[in-house]
Amino acid sequence: MVNDYWSIGAKDLTAVLQSDNEGISQAEAAVRLHRYGLNSLETKKRSSTFGLLLSQFKSPLVLILIFASIFSAFVGEWTDAVIVLAVVIGSTTLGFI
Repeated sequence: MVNDYWSIGAKDLTAVLQSDNEGISQAEAAVRLHRYGLNSLETKKRSSTFGLLLSQFKSPLVLILIFASIFSAFVGEWTDAVIVLAVVIGSTTLGFI
């Protein structure tokens, strides 16, 4: 196939692709369809709602903040722990939505 097609002139590119300004014939289209298959992308499996919510907590920054909140609660800094946890929950909720 052609690499760097954007750097080739239109006349040269149509020659490489065995085409012309009018396109390819129906017969040639059928041959290429058989040879290369449909010009379509494969669909990805969609994530579940729960999986999408859990993926919000995979970020290293979110995990560090959760750990910091737990540590703050452990040492008795309840205000800091609640504020950090509220920010994490708010951020992950916005990311989920």
